[in-house]
Amino acid sequence: MQDNDFYARPFRLFWKQLIKMTDVIIIGAGGHGAELDEYIAHSEKEKGGRDYNVIGFLDDNPENYSRYKLSAPLLGSISDHQVRT
Repeated sequence: MQDNDFYARPFRLFWKQLIKMTDVIIIGAGGHGAELDEYIAHSEKEKGGRDYNVIGFLDDNPENYSRYKLSAPLLGSISDHQVRT
């Protein structure tokens, strides 16, 4: 192994993980949404990498979002969200 490979390898591994990530929006910022958020964070620690990038949460009741420490912002309500294709 060359010296420059030693330093480049972590960057290559990071880049591969970045490319493989799937963006997700969690519908519901209450208990189930919080559990899903925690599960994703836990799996990242276990695997040592990220498969999912939580963009944010949708919930018709903003109070649900304020009850939990979630990893991404509240994007708005479910009823106002429009899926883009």
